[in-house]
Amino acid sequence: MDLRQFNHGLPLQLTSKDYADNDPIKDRCFLTTEELAIRWRKSPRTIENHRGKSGNVSYYKVNGSVLYDLNDVIEFELEGFFNAHG
Repeated sequence: MDLRQFNHGLPLQLTSKDYADNDPIKDRCFLTTEELAIRWRKSPRTIENHRGKSGNVSYYKVNGSVLYDLNDVIEFELEGFFNAHG
C-alpha cells in the first residue's frame, strides 16, 4: 500500500534522532500553515490559534514565515495516535 496517498503527495520523512542531528536544514522538508491545515483537515486559523500552546507541534519562524518540520509533525501525530488508542 502506498502511504503517500494519505500524505497529500508530500514525502514520508521520518528520520532517527541520530540522523536528524547530522541532517543539514536544507535537506529537511517543511510545511506551511496552509499545508498543515490541509493535512489535518483544519482551517489555517485553527492551526494559528494552537501555535505555541503546550502539547502542540513545534514550529520555526524564518523571515516572517512560520514553518513546521515534517519530522516533528509526524512524531506529533504518532504520539497522539498511540496516546488516544494505547
